[in-house]
Amino acid sequence: MPPTSAGPSPQISLLPKEHGAYIQLSLALASGLVLGHGSNPRAWGQALLTALLFLASEPLLILLGQRGAKATPAVKRQAKRLLTLLGALSLWSAAFVWWPATWEAWQSLLIPALLASVLMGLALGKREHSTLGEVVAAWALASATYPVAILGGAGVREAGLLALALAGIQSIGTVTVRAFLESLKRQNRPLPRTIPLLLGLAIMGLVLASRLPFSWVIALAMVPNTGVATWMLMAPPSPRRLQRMGWILTLAAVTGVSPVLMALR
Repeated sequence: MPPTSAGPSPQISLLPKEHGAYIQLSLALASGLVLGHGSNPRAWGQALLTALLFLASEPLLILLGQRGAKATPAVKRQAKRLLTLLGALSLWSAAFVWWPATWEAWQSLLIPALLASVLMGLALGKREHSTLGEVVAAWALASATYPVAILGGAGVREAGLLALALAGIQSIGTVTVRAFLESLKRQNRPLPRTIPLLLGLAIMGLVLASRLPFSWVIALAMVPNTGVATWMLMAPPSPRRLQRMGWILTLAAVTGVSPVLMALR
């Protein structure tokens, strides 16, 4: 009898596979720590808690049957062990961060929790990789900056403006990549090329038309990603350079959020 493998299938991962999500979450958490001056241990604890919950999402989806036939019994056993470990670490982190906490701090969790719930609903409906699902994911990851900044000592207005800026930046990056891939399938038809440009202009227009303080800074934050998106989709690079384009979008996002942080601090 040939030997059987007790390990997980090489075709399935116990951790989230979306590399862009790691970058988006890292940027959100780092920005929140910078805005809050990184002096409060609870802010760092909240950043750790968010990272743990993000990592726990994939084993949870495996156990909920969202990964199909690839999730063999051996994979599910490993997913259960990993989820138990991450869950225990999350509980300890949550106890350190949130017991006790002010009502204002608790309120900072409402929007991230709501967006995370919507994203989980889309995942259970197998729509997390749709355009809607990925945009909601971008907003959910961006919103993670809000409680970190609040716990670090930032004001509600400043933390909210940072979250809005990150949500706009990351939405442009997400739609850019999707539009680029769609343009390859459609043989570079013009419609997908215009999506990031229109999205960026719409966000800038809405922000500039609002009466929010520092609205010009948030609008300015959209410029680098919008510029990269327009260049990327009007003169599409080789598909083999998609990873390089991802790093360029990341650099544009960091460039965009930097003036926001300087203005709000």
